[in-house]
Amino acid sequence: MTAMNKKRVLVCEFHQETDTFNPFLATLESFAALRYAEGQEAYDLCKKLPCAFHGMIDAIEEAGGVVIPSISLYGSSGGRVEDRVMELLCRKVKETLEEVGEVDAVCASLHGATCTESEEDACGYFLNYLRELVGENVPIAASFDLHANVTPKMLSNADILCGYQTYPHVDHYQVGFRAASLCMRKQRGEPTF
Repeated sequence: MTAMNKKRVLVCEFHQETDTFNPFLATLESFAALRYAEGQEAYDLCKKLPCAFHGMIDAIEEAGGVVIPSISLYGSSGGRVEDRVMELLCRKVKETLEEVGEVDAVCASLHGATCTESEEDACGYFLNYLRELVGENVPIAASFDLHANVTPKMLSNADILCGYQTYPHVDHYQVGFRAASLCMRKQRGEPTF
């Protein structure tokens, strides 16, 4: 496959487990304390970690694709996420797409039980945002925590959802790899079951 024919896959991450009884907001600073990186910095950082983002990178590249890294936002469990964090996530993904043009697929590392100040279903909201950006014909895959709150909005906007299989969670990388592998198969028109 020539460089011109390689499938381009946007990869992003928004991972935080929300406890709605916790009165303290999860701020951008609290994400930065664990993991906040953009573009090539996100790629380089996540390639060193046993995380879903890393698994996605490896699966895409093993399938002959090109990773378009956008943003990695990884926070600890806590209260609702500040709306400005979601605004940053959406803005950065949109800017990445405006910079690189169309992509062939999208892979997102999510938690699945995340709430913002104004969104009860933050991951469903984000998947809907991605769908509106890339259109109906671009496959979207997401990895999720074992206890994700899977909603109709998530199901209607993502083609592939993969959850962790272990507790404690030691399979982040494997689940990211599986989600991206299935996404690449979907993009090629192959069965994903």
